[in-house]
Amino acid sequence: MTEPVSPTSGPPPKKPRRPSNLPPGLVLSVPRAGRELGVSRKTIDRLISQGLLPARRLGGKTVILRRELEQFLAGLPVIATVDAALTRAAAHDRANGRLHEDIAR
Repeated sequence: MTEPVSPTSGPPPKKPRRPSNLPPGLVLSVPRAGRELGVSRKTIDRLISQGLLPARRLGGKTVILRRELEQFLAGLPVIATVDAALTRAAAHDRANGRLHEDIAR
Protein backbone atom coordinates (compact mmCIF):
# COMPACT_ATOMS: atom_id res chain seq x y z
CA MET A 1 0.00 0.00 0.00
CA THR A 2 1.09 3.54 -0.59
CA GLU A 3 1.37 6.03 2.22
CA PRO A 4 -1.08 8.93 2.27
CA VAL A 5 0.40 12.15 0.97
CA SER A 6 0.35 14.97 3.47
CA PRO A 7 -0.69 18.41 2.23
CA THR A 8 2.73 19.78 3.19
CA SER A 9 4.75 17.27 1.20
CA GLY A 10 6.08 18.08 -2.21
CA PRO A 11 7.66 21.19 -3.61
CA PRO A 12 6.60 24.57 -2.22
CA PRO A 13 4.16 26.57 -4.33
CA LYS A 14 5.83 28.60 -7.04
CA LYS A 15 6.17 32.32 -6.45
CA PRO A 16 4.71 34.42 -9.29
CA ARG A 17 7.52 35.52 -11.54
CA ARG A 18 8.08 39.11 -12.51
CA PRO A 19 9.63 39.69 -15.92
CA SER A 20 13.34 40.18 -15.31
CA ASN A 21 13.46 43.55 -17.09
CA LEU A 22 10.96 45.22 -14.71
CA PRO A 23 12.23 46.77 -11.49
CA PRO A 24 10.38 45.70 -8.32
CA GLY A 25 7.42 47.92 -7.46
CA LEU A 26 7.02 49.25 -11.00
CA VAL A 27 3.94 47.10 -11.62
CA LEU A 28 1.19 46.40 -9.09
CA SER A 29 -1.44 43.69 -9.14
CA VAL A 30 -5.04 44.79 -8.68
CA PRO A 31 -5.20 43.46 -5.08
CA ARG A 32 -1.87 45.15 -4.23
CA ALA A 33 -3.04 48.47 -5.68
CA GLY A 34 -6.17 48.18 -3.55
CA ARG A 35 -4.13 47.50 -0.41
CA GLU A 36 -1.88 50.47 -1.11
CA LEU A 37 -4.88 52.78 -1.54
CA GLY A 38 -6.85 51.25 1.32
CA VAL A 39 -9.75 50.25 -0.94
CA SER A 40 -11.16 46.93 -2.09
CA ARG A 41 -10.19 45.03 -5.21
CA LYS A 42 -13.74 45.65 -6.42
CA THR A 43 -13.16 49.42 -6.20
CA ILE A 44 -9.96 49.10 -8.25
CA ASP A 45 -11.80 46.95 -10.82
CA ARG A 46 -14.55 49.59 -11.02
CA LEU A 47 -12.02 52.41 -11.54
CA ILE A 48 -10.39 50.38 -14.33
CA SER A 49 -13.70 49.54 -16.02
CA GLN A 50 -14.76 53.22 -15.87
CA GLY A 51 -11.51 54.19 -17.58
CA LEU A 52 -10.36 56.24 -14.60
CA LEU A 53 -7.36 54.06 -13.77
CA PRO A 54 -5.26 52.70 -16.64
CA ALA A 55 -4.41 49.00 -16.47
CA ARG A 56 -2.59 46.51 -18.66
CA ARG A 57 -2.43 42.77 -19.19
CA LEU A 58 0.89 41.13 -18.34
CA GLY A 59 1.26 37.38 -18.37
CA GLY A 60 -2.50 36.92 -18.23
CA LYS A 61 -2.89 39.20 -15.20
CA THR A 62 -4.21 42.72 -14.91
CA VAL A 63 -1.51 45.08 -13.65
CA ILE A 64 -1.25 48.79 -12.90
CA LEU A 65 1.88 50.84 -13.35
CA ARG A 66 2.85 52.53 -10.07
CA ARG A 67 3.45 55.78 -11.96
CA GLU A 68 -0.12 55.73 -13.30
CA LEU A 69 -1.53 54.95 -9.87
CA GLU A 70 0.34 57.98 -8.50
CA GLN A 71 -0.95 60.13 -11.39
CA PHE A 72 -4.49 58.95 -10.66
CA LEU A 73 -4.11 60.00 -7.01
CA ALA A 74 -2.58 63.34 -7.94
CA GLY A 75 -5.56 64.03 -10.21
CA LEU A 76 -8.15 63.54 -7.47
CA PRO A 77 -9.76 66.73 -6.19
CA VAL A 78 -8.30 68.31 -3.08
CA ILE A 79 -11.03 68.44 -0.47
CA ALA A 80 -9.32 70.80 1.95
CA THR A 81 -6.19 72.84 2.23
CA VAL A 82 -4.53 74.13 5.37
CA ASP A 83 -5.67 77.68 4.61
CA ALA A 84 -9.26 76.58 4.10
CA ALA A 85 -9.20 74.54 7.30
CA LEU A 86 -7.82 77.50 9.29
CA THR A 87 -10.43 79.81 7.78
CA ARG A 88 -13.21 77.40 8.79
CA ALA A 89 -11.72 77.06 12.29
CA ALA A 90 -11.55 80.84 12.70
CA ALA A 91 -15.16 81.24 11.54
CA HIS A 92 -16.26 78.52 13.96
CA ASP A 93 -14.40 80.21 16.82
CA ARG A 94 -15.92 83.62 16.04
CA ALA A 95 -19.37 82.05 15.98
CA ASN A 96 -18.69 80.63 19.44
CA GLY A 97 -17.40 83.92 20.83
CA ARG A 98 -13.71 83.01 20.86
CA LEU A 99 -10.87 84.79 19.16
CA HIS A 100 -8.82 82.54 16.89
CA GLU A 101 -5.56 84.10 18.11
CA ASP A 102 -6.38 83.10 21.72
CA ILE A 103 -6.65 79.44 20.74
CA ALA A 104 -3.19 79.39 19.13
CA ARG A 105 -1.55 80.43 22.45
